Amino acid sequence: MLTYVVTGFIYLVFGTLLLPLNLLGMLIFDRDAIFLIWFFGFVVMMVFGIPYVFIPGFSRSKFVNPNLGYTEYILLNIGIIFLFISIAGFLQYIFILYVATLFLIISVLIHSINMWNMVFFRKKSKIK
Repeated sequence: MLTYVVTGFIYLVFGTLLLPLNLLGMLIFDRDAIFLIWFFGFVVMMVFGIPYVFIPGFSRSKFVNPNLGYTEYILLNIGIIFLFISIAGFLQYIFILYVATLFLIISVLIHSINMWNMVFFRKKSKIK
């Protein structure tokens, strides 16, 4: 699932472009939203994506449930974008912040389930 890594770098570049524009006064919104994009967008995407690359290789197991992995990826991205929108102040609805937090929590739970299944209840691959 290298899509996590690619998406993480997209968030990194996006945050890197937003910060100078914000510092120059061209974009006026809360700077915390940019740091949140860097942390959640880049770091969390890396933390979530790298195990999908390394765990099957080390444990010689197949990826257990790709549908859960894609659901986790989509929920994580929606949560990050909603969190950015609500903290940047584009929409002043507290409901968006709650939805973003819920999506992030659900994606963490799905990630935990997938990692648990890959490590402990793995299907052996045919690679020897």
